[in-house]
Amino acid sequence: MTEPYTKPMIQHDIVQGIIRGEYLQTGLLSERQLMEKYGVTKSIVREALVELCSENVLRSIPRYGYEIVTLTEGEVRDILKYRVLVECNSLPAVMERATHAEIEELAAYTQTLSPSGDQDVWDAWDNNSKFHLQLIALGGNRYCYDQLKRSLSILKRAYAQFYWDQWRRVRFHFNSEHHLQMTDALLRGDMQTARLVLEEDICSFGNKL
Repeated sequence: MTEPYTKPMIQHDIVQGIIRGEYLQTGLLSERQLMEKYGVTKSIVREALVELCSENVLRSIPRYGYEIVTLTEGEVRDILKYRVLVECNSLPAVMERATHAEIEELAAYTQTLSPSGDQDVWDAWDNNSKFHLQLIALGGNRYCYDQLKRSLSILKRAYAQFYWDQWRRVRFHFNSEHHLQMTDALLRGDMQTARLVLEEDICSFGNKL
């Protein structure tokens, strides 16, 4: 028997639907449409939609429905600047707390990725996100980890919106060079190089806009 949809499940599925291009950027989501899709009551759907509005994923249009909030290039660049501050300033804690074995494990993970560099766009995205989350986790600050995870989620939605008309048809070239340079610098205790490479890696997302 299929488990009933809960509010968090519906929220997650709506966000994934936005990323997949299931909902047109110029279209509206209606409570009735989602009630039929998930087979749940109006109150559960409304609670999920209200929560997504509070997270700036959707915007309520009274008497019409809910529209997808379009992320602007300026907003994305602000998030990238935030990431630079959080991730680069977490490096001293990473270098202080992480063992050589932990950093070598992170480097080994990067080396296991597709040798050709060509991956499905979301496989590449997830691999990149996993590296950055594992790196910041080595610093031991849970709040920084959670905020980075949230930022990456927003950026994933932005990337999907900017490339809705392309990403289904293309392969993504994943360049692990920055990640390998970072782990090498950390193993050598070279904080300056690690910081410069990390900042360049984060900002490279902006070059794709």
